[in-house]
Amino acid sequence: MVAVGADKAIKFKAVNDQGYTLKYAVLSEAQHTVELTDGPREDILIIPQFVIYNNETYTVTRIGDKALSPGNANFKRGNVEVVLPASITEIGYKAFAANRKLKRINIPSGIKRIEGYAFWCCDGLLEIDLPEGLIEIGRHAFLDAGLKSLKIPNSIKIVGELAFSKWGGIARDFYLENIPNIITTANCEEMGISRSSVEAYLAEHPRNFQHQQDAQEMLSQDNEEREWQEEEEAQRRGAAAAAFGMKLGQALGQSIAGPALSGNQGTTSRTPQMNKTRKGGLNIDNSSVGGVKAKDLPHVSDDASSSTSTGKGGGTRKCRVCDGTGQEYHEQYMGSAVAGKKKYCDVCKKDVVMGHTHRRCETCKGKGYL
Repeated sequence: MVAVGADKAIKFKAVNDQGYTLKYAVLSEAQHTVELTDGPREDILIIPQFVIYNNETYTVTRIGDKALSPGNANFKRGNVEVVLPASITEIGYKAFAANRKLKRINIPSGIKRIEGYAFWCCDGLLEIDLPEGLIEIGRHAFLDAGLKSLKIPNSIKIVGELAFSKWGGIARDFYLENIPNIITTANCEEMGISRSSVEAYLAEHPRNFQHQQDAQEMLSQDNEEREWQEEEEAQRRGAAAAAFGMKLGQALGQSIAGPALSGNQGTTSRTPQMNKTRKGGLNIDNSSVGGVKAKDLPHVSDDASSSTSTGKGGGTRKCRVCDGTGQEYHEQYMGSAVAGKKKYCDVCKKDVVMGHTHRRCETCKGKGYL
């Protein structure tokens, strides 16, 4: 590869082995990595793994945003087949969007992320092999693509909203060769995969109950952690409000009682002085009450005094929805292959049918009290 032009923004052009000119932008000078930013809409396009710029070799690690998208106005143009190098780790936003001619593309084993709308409206793309190691599929990544079957690797951690849906947010039917445990009948339609497709897959590939529970816990872990953090922050602010009130009350008492108790006559009043900053407001940084400056007291937000939560384990009224267990009963369809089979439920303390499970009670947020 030979660089044939460059500018001060560290963007340059290089000719590939086919004789086509491709455009690149440097991602990291230290790591010598670049992304493809534009290329010709030839039927077959081979993207090189390495390019040379200023007599130095750079590795192509990303297909840039809209790099090979013909755009809506030029939907008849586009590559029929694209060959990606093994060094690619990311495919950018709308990288191939609206390329209705695209029929074949390889996804390298080192890929980690496919961003939103990457293959939007690629209705000629009937199949794609997503390798193990892929972690994230962005929002609407395969919206209105022509895919008939899906093989989603177990390494996937994030599937964006309606990633595989039809236009209008309609979930689609697929023949599923593999789906990870994070995709269930409860959330599949949010990703654009029809419930019936997942049910058919689970009928042939029944899952262990514990795996399903682990997957559900993994999906809700971040939300639960945020809830506890918000609750702890509310408690901290409530305590700060109480401390502020006590110190302010003590300071006011001392300021008002001071002159009377001293017995000194003709002395200046010790009534607290407040510097007004706006109508109905105070300069909190400069106000002083009985020697206690407000700026030295704990910060209290406007809603601090409204916090009445007692924290985990501190409730007094048992939740009636979950009867104090913190878990709600839920029954999930497991497919005809396991119909009638039973398992032992640790919550109910008895044998129950497969698909019988419990989820965190949303009324009490899994705490068992209100």
